[in-house]
Order: sequence, then structure tokens, then C-alpha cells
Amino acid sequence: MSSGLQGWHIPLFVTAAILLLQLVVDQVLKRVYADRKPKPQPQPARPEDVERQLAGKRLRVGILVMLGCIAVPLFAVSFLGPSLADQLAGATGTGLGALTLWLAWQTHLESRRLSIHLEQISATPPPPPNS
Repeated sequence: MSSGLQGWHIPLFVTAAILLLQLVVDQVLKRVYADRKPKPQPQPARPEDVERQLAGKRLRVGILVMLGCIAVPLFAVSFLGPSLADQLAGATGTGLGALTLWLAWQTHLESRRLSIHLEQISATPPPPPNS
């Protein structure tokens, strides 16, 4: 057994590098944008915009369910033998990876939109008390 870099180490190092890079970028952007003036107040959300966002969420949940429906049978097929399981995993891994990447990106965008919306809500002054 060699003590050098093995194939299964690469995804771990790439993931760690991405997380570290994301942390550094977030800290830099927080400092860059900390001195910026607040944006003007947004318009209230229109019903068609809300419906479009809900449809996007439903689509992501549907794709996530589809990913689960593909991954569970692949696990069962792995009992048929290593060579068949390797072939099936290799063939479907690319598609599953692409769908997972798309889901992660859409979730990131939704989180950013929610964060912006919450910042805008917190920036609005409270209504005057009814006296």
C-alpha cells in the first residue's frame, strides 16, 4: 500500500479547497461591502413572482426525489457484483452529479434572494404606534 496521494484523496482535497476559498471570499466581500450605502426600498413581491419562486422550489424537490429514486436502486444493484455495479455507477454518476450541482446552485441563489429580502425587511422602519 503506497503512502502517496491516492485517487480517493482528490475529492476530499478539492472539497476542502473549495470550502476554504468560499470562506476567504465571503470574508473579503463582507469587508468590501460593509461601507456601501443601503439600497433603496424594494417593491413588494407580486403574486406572480411568488408563484414562480414556489414553482422553482417544487421543481428542485422533484429533482431531489428523482435523485433518490435513482440512487436507491443503484445501491441494490451493487449486490449483483462489483463489475456491473461499477459500470452502472459510472454511467449514472455524471448525470447525478450534474443534477446535484444544479440543485446546489439553485439553492444558493434562493438563499441569497432570501438573505437580501430579510436585510431589506430589517432596514424598513417600524410603523408608528397607533395612539
